[in-house]
Amino acid sequence: MNPVLQHLLSNPIVRSGTCSGISPQKVELLMELVTELRPRQSLEVGLAYGTSALAICEVLPPGSCHIVIDPYQTNHWEGRGLQHLQQAGHADRIEFYEDFSYRVLPQIEAKGVRVDFAFIDGRHTFDYVLVDFFHIDKMLNPGGVVLFDDADWPSIRRVLRFIVMNLPYQVYKTLPANSGQASRRRQTYDIFAALCSVGLNAISQIPGFREPISRAFGGDLRGIDKRCGLMSPFIALRKVDTDRRGLKHFEFF
Repeated sequence: MNPVLQHLLSNPIVRSGTCSGISPQKVELLMELVTELRPRQSLEVGLAYGTSALAICEVLPPGSCHIVIDPYQTNHWEGRGLQHLQQAGHADRIEFYEDFSYRVLPQIEAKGVRVDFAFIDGRHTFDYVLVDFFHIDKMLNPGGVVLFDDADWPSIRRVLRFIVMNLPYQVYKTLPANSGQASRRRQTYDIFAALCSVGLNAISQIPGFREPISRAFGGDLRGIDKRCGLMSPFIALRKVDTDRRGLKHFEFF
């Protein structure tokens, strides 16, 4: 393992009381995915101190390129992510954009760029994550993989639920559900949701009740997250086909 990456994993940088990077367990799965996929072109939203970018570049095949987007690299992260990539000898693999992903991703797609692997770890609100995925999906080749960090956050969980319920994506690989740092409040809610899903699923089997139950109760209360394998803080989805939805297609999520 590159000494720069090894140092970051052994000495994580704490900022504002939280660790600004991904855990060794996540790095291991990330490198496993990239090694398996051997992408000629990969993409990442969010750089920060560069831990994940270093892990990706460590195992990219020769001649490949890694696109990185981070609007706050200079002002907020003091350029440390780019410095770490330079120190590790990966600067020539990087195509860096210091702008918002909702601006950069359409420009890249318009150039005809295709990717085989993408990692979404930028702003974590529902709208930003969904927009990131929407544009990445347009560039992701069938068989490609998109990986989500902090997938147990409610905002990101809902994006994942929409994807697996409505688009040709399947859960490919995850970390165990207990490998994250979910709050006690989230753990309690997941237990409550699991209990509710038993009754709601039984009622939805009654003719005429499926759609009202779907409209009235979220997917978490109906047990969709557990059935779809979304109970994890780190989830990779694989694109199994192109989008063939009809104009009016919609599955409640």
